[in-house]
Parts: sequence; C-alpha cells; structure tokens
Amino acid sequence: MLKFHRGSGTRIMAGILIVCALLLIHASPYAAHSGHTVFLPWVSTPPIPLPNGDFESQPVIWSFLPEDAPLIFAQNELPEGTVPRSGTRVAWLGDQGDQSQSHRTEISQTVTLPGNDPVLRFWVWMQSGEPCDMTRDPLRVYSNGELEFSLDICKEKSTNSWAEQIVELSGMQDDTVTLRIQVETVNSNPYSPASEVFLDDFIFATH
Repeated sequence: MLKFHRGSGTRIMAGILIVCALLLIHASPYAAHSGHTVFLPWVSTPPIPLPNGDFESQPVIWSFLPEDAPLIFAQNELPEGTVPRSGTRVAWLGDQGDQSQSHRTEISQTVTLPGNDPVLRFWVWMQSGEPCDMTRDPLRVYSNGELEFSLDICKEKSTNSWAEQIVELSGMQDDTVTLRIQVETVNSNPYSPASEVFLDDFIFATH
C-alpha cells in the first residue's frame, strides 16, 4: 500500500505541470513545420459604437429623410409604454401615429467599417397591427445603395420590446460606406393599421 507524505500531492502536481510544459516546448518546432494546424486562442474585438449610435446627441451625425422630419425623440415624446433601450432618446421611423398617408422615413450616416468581416448590430422595437400575409411595410438596411437586410413590419413579427438585429457586412472591411436604415409604410386609408419602428444602440462588431 502506497503512503503519501503531507505535501507530496502538491509536489507531484507541480512535476506534472513541468513535464507538460517541456513537452509543449519541444513539440512546437515540429508542429510549426509539420503541416498540422495549431489552434490559437480566439480573441474578440470589443464592439465599436457608431457615432451617435444611441441618438443621445440628437440629430448630430445622422441625416434624415424627409430632411425636415423629426426622427429622434426623447422618452417623454414616445408612445405610452415605449422606452429607450439606453439613455433617453431613440430614432422613430414609420407612421408616427399618422395613418392618413403612406410614409418613407430614413436615417443615414457615412462611416468607415472596421476590419475582420464587420457586423452591424442594432436594437429594434417594432409594432404593427397589419397581418403579415397582407403587409407591404418593410424595414431595410442599405450600404452604398445595396440592400443588406430586410424585415417585414407586421403584427405577427411585432416585438413590443427591444430585440437585437444583426446585419453581416462581410467583404467590406475598412471600406467607407453610407448606411441607410429605411422604413416604408403603405396606407390605403386613415384606418390602416399603424406600423412603428423604434431604433437604438447601433454598434459594429467583428468576427
């Protein structure tokens, strides 16, 4: 029967770790030249906020369509129950409570994309009374005029709270692009269901 003295377990563990370290050192030249894959730790790049991506600086940086339309709103100007995801302001696109006519509302800015396959992340609060099988109201994201993302605004897809959206911009790293976030609503009469989209917290992430 083996008997271990106090502290022997610690010394054995230390010896095992030393042996493992030596094996790794001697194996490194072979791994580097043998054609085998060497796996390195995955490093995550911290998210990069878009300039005024949380709309707290009001209209700074962003351009709007229509140009004279107020599209950034403080919390006390929002419909009851709607609150910013962060801070005190959001962008509000869509009917803005007016279903008497169709609307096209848009925010845009020109930015330089980060490297390593950039991903645009943002948060949307979407609500609509229009059934999805009848909707003609899309939320779209464009980069330099190219459609990158589209989402129907309709009753069954209403979030009624904040939900994250992800837009892949692969192959465009380090490019300077104009991003456009557009909502188009089609209302045939004043009693058409309203479609509302609230936006907050735009950031870039990378793979």
